[in-house]
Amino acid sequence: MKTTKNDILLGLSELDESLIEQADPYTEKTKVLKTGRRAVRVRTLVTVSAVAAAVILGVLVSRGGLFGIRKPAEENPVGRIEPTPNDISVPPMTPMPATATTAPTGALTAAPTAMPTDAATPTPTESESKRFFWRNELSFEELAQYPFYSYLPKKMLQYYEFMESFAASDSEDSEEYYVIWFAKGPATLGIRVREASDVADAARRRVSASETERYDITKYEIPYAQTIPEELKSAMYNPIFRAEEFSRDVLLRRIEHHSESVGDIYSVHLDIEEGGYIFSYNFNGSDMYDIFPAFGMNPIPDKIPPEE
Repeated sequence: MKTTKNDILLGLSELDESLIEQADPYTEKTKVLKTGRRAVRVRTLVTVSAVAAAVILGVLVSRGGLFGIRKPAEENPVGRIEPTPNDISVPPMTPMPATATTAPTGALTAAPTAMPTDAATPTPTESESKRFFWRNELSFEELAQYPFYSYLPKKMLQYYEFMESFAASDSEDSEEYYVIWFAKGPATLGIRVREASDVADAARRRVSASETERYDITKYEIPYAQTIPEELKSAMYNPIFRAEEFSRDVLLRRIEHHSESVGDIYSVHLDIEEGGYIFSYNFNGSDMYDIFPAFGMNPIPDKIPPEE
């Protein structure tokens, strides 16, 4: 049988009355006076008892919930971004010192040189040491000496700020590759450069601009692992486009849009092949206008749909 709060208070009041009767018996002569005093005592004790019972009940409810039922934890109503699986993802950008790096003003003739591994060079973290077999930092001037530099979009170099670049290898047997990071406000652009002959799965990931069914990521919802057909995943996750076929329409079909608690988030993952190199682009930002300069295009309104 459940005991209610009223039962508890009634029991406390009866107990108080009994104690008063024993401690202060009265005769007929003093009945009126004693009755008045007893009433005051009873009301005082009942009030104190009610307050104490309410405090105890409040503690029990706050700890265990009303009648022992706890309130379930609230679920996060905002879905998290599901990163597109990327076998050749761009390594993360390392924290950079607060110094501006400017692009060279003219042609440079000095051969690229690796930065010395002395105290002036930031020490790689433990995770970086495990990721790279070796890694050499490159300044913007050194980067500009490599043949692939001429294929980087000129508008991108004007629009974005250079952050860092390096040459690296993941193992003793793997070929070297190059990583370049740019930024503009909250937008970040990472580019990984490899020789096309070093990309083992390039053949199955190459797509034509007309094969929209193989690379149009806008037709699918997250989680991509469940919505993208298995036979399309290789090209859909990391399509490789020939530079001469890459266009605004192709780019619009690769833009992923997510609504987060912080606002709208846009991301683009794709590869472009040109001059014997494969450039893997990784863009993340909160403004769609920042996407187009990353690929050498002028910013355009975000409401323009892909051309059919």
